[in-house]
Amino acid sequence: MCREGALSSPNNQKINMLRGPGKYDDLATYCREKTHADGVILMIIGGEQGEGFSLQATPQVLFAAPRALRILADQLEADLYEQTKVPKN
Repeated sequence: MCREGALSSPNNQKINMLRGPGKYDDLATYCREKTHADGVILMIIGGEQGEGFSLQATPQVLFAAPRALRILADQLEADLYEQTKVPKN
């Protein structure tokens, strides 16, 4: 599992990740363990302790995360434009 710091890529190359542990890392651990997930991405906006981000994942999930986040962002943006009828810039 990747919590923070470095991990090994599929070719055993060390990769430095976001610095951690973050203030919401314990909550991300709880979510991952409770759901028996291979990975969790937790983003807190306007939380009691402020904003925060935690990513915990196996190396395989970690390498898929950037693409998954881009797809999620594109879908969210498309849904917002469709529902609000606000023209895209």
